[in-house]
Amino acid sequence: ATGDVIASRNAQQMLIPASNTKSLTVASVFNVFDSEDTFTTKVTQPKPGEIVLVGGGDPLLASEPAKPDSYPQPPSLRALARSTAKALRAEGAHSVALGYDASYFESPGWASTWPSKYRDQVTPIAALWADEGKVDGARQPDPAAAAAAIFARQLGEEGITVTGAPAVAKGAGKQIAAVQSLPIRVLAQQAMLRSNNSFTETLG
Repeated sequence: ATGDVIASRNAQQMLIPASNTKSLTVASVFNVFDSEDTFTTKVTQPKPGEIVLVGGGDPLLASEPAKPDSYPQPPSLRALARSTAKALRAEGAHSVALGYDASYFESPGWASTWPSKYRDQVTPIAALWADEGKVDGARQPDPAAAAAAIFARQLGEEGITVTGAPAVAKGAGKQIAAVQSLPIRVLAQQAMLRSNNSFTETLG
């Protein structure tokens, strides 16, 4: 309350801030968002026969549902694929072209000041990814494209054929399916508890 220093150790020693910046980032997040705010990952339909997977900046979006007894329980591409397939079947559609839209975040997703060795600690930041942009444990250089490829496979497993390879597209048209992220308070909690660089950069 007084500002008086009651303890000090090497106070003048210069150090790389490292994870201290996570605290600053999360404090900024709570200045902008309400603790219950969520981010939406959705599928839109620009026209019949075409759908677009649109990222909304959810850092915890998973490819598959979490185990029932685990915490937290983030949304998954699998759940989104199931609801998308259901909506398409209701229209009588069984085959679509798939696009993906990660334009909610501006490019590039990699800071020019980050060293190349940082790639084992953080994925290029994207508004659309699954499993922190990892496939079989490996961080992907284009996490949005990787998420779209996973989603295409899952749609096929749900009975919807995806024609061609997923391509960058604009997420225009009506929304046919969506999943909501966990609340900001949980996203921030996980970023801090795990000291996760990718999660915190995405929130930032």
